[in-house]
Amino acid sequence: MRVLGMLAVVYVLYRFWSRWREELLWSLRNRLILAYLFLAVVPIVLLLTLASMLGQILYSQLGAYLLYHDIEDRIAIMSSLAATQASLPASLDENARNESLSRQAEVMVGRPVPKLRMNFEAKPESKIVAVPSDGGPAQEVHKDRNWIGYTLASPTQAHLMIFKHVGPAERVEQPIFGVDLRGGKPWAIRAKKAAGEQLKSIQWLADGERIAYHAQRGEEHFLGSIRYDNKDLREIRLPGDLGHFHGNSLEMIAADHRGDAMNRLIRLYRVNYERLDGPRILAEHRGSFNVQQLHAHPRISADNKKVIFTSDRSGYGQIYEAEIMNYESLPTQ
Repeated sequence: MRVLGMLAVVYVLYRFWSRWREELLWSLRNRLILAYLFLAVVPIVLLLTLASMLGQILYSQLGAYLLYHDIEDRIAIMSSLAATQASLPASLDENARNESLSRQAEVMVGRPVPKLRMNFEAKPESKIVAVPSDGGPAQEVHKDRNWIGYTLASPTQAHLMIFKHVGPAERVEQPIFGVDLRGGKPWAIRAKKAAGEQLKSIQWLADGERIAYHAQRGEEHFLGSIRYDNKDLREIRLPGDLGHFHGNSLEMIAADHRGDAMNRLIRLYRVNYERLDGPRILAEHRGSFNVQQLHAHPRISADNKKVIFTSDRSGYGQIYEAEIMNYESLPTQ
């Protein structure tokens, strides 16, 4: 009986130890899991939450800063316009007032005025003047009561230049004109294909005979070229608005996609059998585009080996260059 009693006690102690050990190990495992959560997961979640909050604060502060300065600029523009007009004597005739508006328009060129198309409506007296680089008197080439811009001389034909009537797309009847410095009246180049069509990024190609442009008709965008004598018109559809672009020929163009604020990149394209190949990413310009002078405006060098562009990535507007090593090896996105 004593032996059986001892065996019973040993058995009870064994069962008690087994159950107590399982409960002890389960409790320890739970504690380790909780410890890992508080030591690893929770700090990471807290850091990510703080980073998100900081990003939202910085983004809102930056937006408020840009909005404040934009409003200040617009207020200054409106104040200048109001002060100029208020200072005019009531006895001034229409011609004198137009002349005042013309002078004011010269100051306001390129500045956006809310709900006011002053530059165009003023019909300023614009002149194109040729000044010999080796000296001599200036020559008045053309004079018109229209807002004239984009006066560009041919890089190879010294007697040729183009200019553009600037204004609201639906109000400008004929945007591009050519003029011969040797004499004669300006002639229209490439008539508009629709009433509200916009022609942008106009430039001479390197051959000095063809003109490249970006046309927008509604939501559709086109890359085109035409000779100064209205021959060899060529257009291809674009995937969207390329922003400012440049090319020595349509074989390769560089664009800044100014409308893509999230991806501030210089992109390259090639024209391949009437379609656009690309984009290929060349560089990140990180420009703010806050004012016209800080737009990237990429330009391909004459040897097609570099792209020069503007950026205020350092806080100030400066000129940068990016080397084109191999188009095919550049990333697509």
